[in-house]
Amino acid sequence: MKTLICAALLVFCAVTFAAQSPDMPPSVLSGNSLDIPPSALDGTLLAGPPVAKVHTSDLGFTYSLPSDWTVLSEHPTLPWEQQAAAKYAGSNKEKLDACTVDVLTAGHPHPASIISISAMPFNCIGQYLTGDYLPSLGAGVSRGLQRSLTVANPAHNTYTLGTHNLWIERATVAPIEHPDQKGTLETVCGILSKAAVCWVAFAADDAALKTFEQGAVTLEGEAATALVPADAMTRKPLPPAGNQILGIRYNTNTLFICIGLFAALFLIAFTLFKRWRQ
Repeated sequence: MKTLICAALLVFCAVTFAAQSPDMPPSVLSGNSLDIPPSALDGTLLAGPPVAKVHTSDLGFTYSLPSDWTVLSEHPTLPWEQQAAAKYAGSNKEKLDACTVDVLTAGHPHPASIISISAMPFNCIGQYLTGDYLPSLGAGVSRGLQRSLTVANPAHNTYTLGTHNLWIERATVAPIEHPDQKGTLETVCGILSKAAVCWVAFAADDAALKTFEQGAVTLEGEAATALVPADAMTRKPLPPAGNQILGIRYNTNTLFICIGLFAALFLIAFTLFKRWRQ
């Protein structure tokens, strides 16, 4: 039930963003007109190209976004209240939900686009994940988002950045209740030493997708590079992980982890919606 409620919030958030585009009149949702406050537009009127800001996570990575993207939520590490909730969780699902951290959520109003990063620290869930989990992790997040979005022409692949393997999927999507609000959904997931991490973007135009893909990322101290190389979708896929027995043995845990991660993405959307509505 929690996941379905959060899925509805993601749709609501996407429509709210779309309603702020300069070429559209203000939308009325649930009887209220939603306008972007002036504070949300800070940095959009800078002279010259926006300066990139580096966002650093204690989980072992950095990611850069231009200053004209408004940061709506940022947690470099797992907040203490979530750590406490995970410690006293009564079920595996509650624990995994509590262990999923909203590292960064940022939005751009013209046209309406969202970039978010979620992570699940291994020291919180009490289990280390290997590369065997990567395809299931990425596919699970993707399936979770499809509960609130119609998806067309999905394509996925795997690629490397330095010594790290990443999974990517790109698709044309629209909220189920508002099929006219189309955009590109791109999901990138990786497994680091301290956490499983997913970057997700709802890009309303090519510029927003380019911003997401070309955002400079460093993974565990390696050289900075674009999150998504230009040939990421055309590279030869990485070979399957060798330890298939491990993946089968812990299939249930993998499923729970996927649920926790995409539920966190929905909660990110809720946070974003509340901040932009004020």
